[in-house]
Formats: sequence, structure tokens, C-alpha cells
Amino acid sequence: MTRDDDGPTTPAELQHDLQRLFRRAHRNGVAVTGGWEVRDENGRTVWDVHVTDVVRRDPVDADTGDGREWPPILTSRRGCP
Repeated sequence: MTRDDDGPTTPAELQHDLQRLFRRAHRNGVAVTGGWEVRDENGRTVWDVHVTDVVRRDPVDADTGDGREWPPILTSRRGCP
């Protein structure tokens, strides 16, 4: 989404692409909560993706539309099943 190549090659690029995707979907009225099964092109690798809303204590931390960046939405948990 940020490049014309084969996609993200680092966790930071993946996070950036996911943020853009989620923001555009939300802006277009698409629900960005729920669960999805995502498969690779061969159907061999399957990811179970779950997205939930995060409720913040301080509304200043939320996206205010003024260009401030959200905190990271993706963290890597290598070695987790």
C-alpha cells in the first residue's frame, strides 16, 4: 500500500500499511472490528486476525484528525504460538 512492490518488508512498514488501511476503511464507513481468516496465495499459511476497539482514558490520546500520529497498533510477538 505504501509501495508499488511486493509489500512491506519490515514490521514498521507493515504497521504503517495497516494504519493507512484501517484509517481509510473507518473513514469510508467500513467496520474495522471483528475477525478474519487470512490465507496466503497457496492456502497453506493461515492467519487468524482479530481487531478490537481500544478505549482510551484520555480522549486527547485518540485520533483527533489534526495530523497527530496514533500510538503503534502492531507489536511483534515472535515465538508466540
